[in-house]
Amino acid sequence: LLLTEMLTSYLYKEENKVQELIKEDKKEEPEPEPETETEPEPEHKIENEQVQEQTNQEEEVIKELGNRFVIVSGLARGIDTSAHVSVLKNGGATIAVIGCGLDVYYPKENQQLQDYLGKNHLVLSEYAPGEKPLKYHFPERNRIIAGLSQGVLVAEAKARSGSLITCERALEEGRDVFAIPGNILDGQSDGCHKLINEGAKCVTSGQDILSEYRD
Repeated sequence: LLLTEMLTSYLYKEENKVQELIKEDKKEEPEPEPETETEPEPEHKIENEQVQEQTNQEEEVIKELGNRFVIVSGLARGIDTSAHVSVLKNGGATIAVIGCGLDVYYPKENQQLQDYLGKNHLVLSEYAPGEKPLKYHFPERNRIIAGLSQGVLVAEAKARSGSLITCERALEEGRDVFAIPGNILDGQSDGCHKLINEGAKCVTSGQDILSEYRD
């Protein structure tokens, strides 16, 4: 989850479309196995209540930022999708950077969300039309996300999460790194805890981020 200064030209408040996206995001429709080597899907080994709690924390942080930032993320399943939808619910602006061609939908259940962001916000890709979401595309995508950012906010990252690669690229570019702590027993936030131990700012509310950019 990335933060950059507000780009007012991408700010749209089409409530009906947003509500449709929110409903679409809540559907639990299984996705068929991809035929190509794609980004590994996360392993969900904890209770749904714990996952929802972490997602709610992220949504609350986004809400508390008060649309001061454009939220940049990767349109992936889970936290990324939650971030984009949360921005739309709050009338903010968001940018999606994807690891495939602009005419390819991955994950497939985000087709409606990707189309909406492409028309009303911004979807970016360095890959040619028709290019599939190959596994090595995602670390390459992460460097673009980091480059667009003013600061990186990491939530629900495991010890080997791709979010840590994004943080490495961000630090190389002199960006700020923030992390939301989680449960210390289930391993779902071990990457966040590692970042905090290494000097990332611990975030428990949007105010923790806003305080870094008061000027």
